This record gives sequence, C-alpha cells and structure tokens, in this order.
Amino acid sequence: ILNKCDNELLSSLSDKILYSGLDRQGNKTQGLLAVIEDSQRDIALRENSLYSLVWIFKALAMRSKADGLGDKFVALLHHECTSIRLIAASSFGTVIRSCEEVLNKS
Repeated sequence: ILNKCDNELLSSLSDKILYSGLDRQGNKTQGLLAVIEDSQRDIALRENSLYSLVWIFKALAMRSKADGLGDKFVALLHHECTSIRLIAASSFGTVIRSCEEVLNKS
C-alpha cells in the first residue's frame, strides 16, 4: 500500500501513525514513536512497532519526506533496550538497500 500512495496521502498517514494525538472521537492515540519509547509496554510490542516504523521510514525516505525521522533512528541507537538498539542499527540497511518485491522505484 505504501508503494502506491501519493506523497500528500503518505505524509498525512505517516503523521497519524508516527505521532501521538487524538482520534476522530477525541480519544488519545499513541503513535509508533511513543510506543517504542514507553518502557511500560511489552518489549515485543515495542519491537514490532519499530519494525513497522522502519518500513514507513523507507517509504518516506524514497520520497524525500523523512524529515527528522533519521535523527529519531540515530537516537534509538542509544536506547536503553538492547533489542531496540539492534533493530534501529539494522534499519539503516533496510532503508538504503533496494528491494525488488516491495517499496521500489518502479
């Protein structure tokens, strides 16, 4: 789905997914970045949130729309949780590497 999104839609979706805010009913939502940082959350949920964030980062980076997100990944390299640090480190390879099956320029 991220491969076919236009830039405006992708930016709107990524803001809602990445950052905490309010939903249409006024309920507080927690974005992926907040979930990753929330030490009270289950580590598996935090890791899965980071894996999702990696692919969103890749989609945004391919469209030159990843403003500030690279800095967040660099900050995660210093995270207190070892598994989060390792996922963040490997994410740069995922973002840089070309993949023919998903998120390619064709």
